[in-house]
Amino acid sequence: MVPAELETHWETAYRGYCVAARQAAAAPPDDQNVARLMVSTSAEVAAAWRDLQDVPDLPWWALAALAAAVEAFEAQARDWALRVVEPTPDDTTTTPFPRPYRHSSTVDDGQRGRLIS
Repeated sequence: MVPAELETHWETAYRGYCVAARQAAAAPPDDQNVARLMVSTSAEVAAAWRDLQDVPDLPWWALAALAAAVEAFEAQARDWALRVVEPTPDDTTTTPFPRPYRHSSTVDDGQRGRLIS
């Protein structure tokens, strides 16, 4: 049985994500506020899914589904983070933030842990 607080956390996180996704669908692709909102709400849904993985006595297939959901929402948060542009210290140019790392579950091509350029 899933504890009520974990269920509430997931429902709240996913509701926030749905609102953000509707805003993203209606916004221009370079809308920074929407991009930041999608990063935070996607990450929050991933965290809620991750918390559900700690529920005792879940069957293996439920754990596999939860792991897939965590991975999907974390990947989505990273993808949206690539759209976020933060000002540099001199405020004359902008740089993407944060720079992504290669996913650790990919086949080791000798690039694991290195920045993508």
